[in-house]
Amino acid sequence: MRHNGLRAGVLLATTILTGAASYNTGNTEAPMATGFSGWQMAYGGMADFPAFSYKGHPSEYRLAPPIPPADKPGFTPAPSVETLHYVRIPSRLCTETGRTCGGAGDFTFFQTFLQIPADEPLETLALEFTRDPNDPPRQPYAVDDGVRVTVFNSLHPEGEVAGYVSFPGRGGNSVDLRQLVAQGEINRVVLTHVDDCCEHSVVSRAEFKLNSQPLPMLIP
Repeated sequence: MRHNGLRAGVLLATTILTGAASYNTGNTEAPMATGFSGWQMAYGGMADFPAFSYKGHPSEYRLAPPIPPADKPGFTPAPSVETLHYVRIPSRLCTETGRTCGGAGDFTFFQTFLQIPADEPLETLALEFTRDPNDPPRQPYAVDDGVRVTVFNSLHPEGEVAGYVSFPGRGGNSVDLRQLVAQGEINRVVLTHVDDCCEHSVVSRAEFKLNSQPLPMLIP
């Protein structure tokens, strides 16, 4: 795995051209490091919807706000740019609406930019969600209530959903990215997080694993 001293290389030359996912990777002759940029976040807003059969149900995202452009001014660094670590207790669903469970969802977006050189062996690539060991005891979950993972690149300029994680780990806590990621270019990875039940809104720890090994965060 090529880390190039954890320096971003081509990633630093990236220019976002359009809102969804068209990227200019700049100097393509420069060596490309393997890794991802620091996580960013932007608030999406709330939406009313009927009660679903379980928390974090994939159908909830049909009523979510659209994924914002990559260069949206509202994107700011996540609580942890390396592991994300978003824990909001009590959640906005409690404090701003007075709702408990069902009937509405509160959406937050997270994004990072992932790059893997064209000549890097790619056997497996996954985004794994786990509970951060530093979380308080009253926060025992990796995701609460749900996350949708979407990948943007030249193969999927409008974005392609890679998978979902639903509370409390329904369907597993790992999303396979291998079939969607384009090597040798910048890939935008967006998480759409939904809180549909007061009082936890959590994406505790997100980690990319390439061939079962953690990917480094690239340093600008």
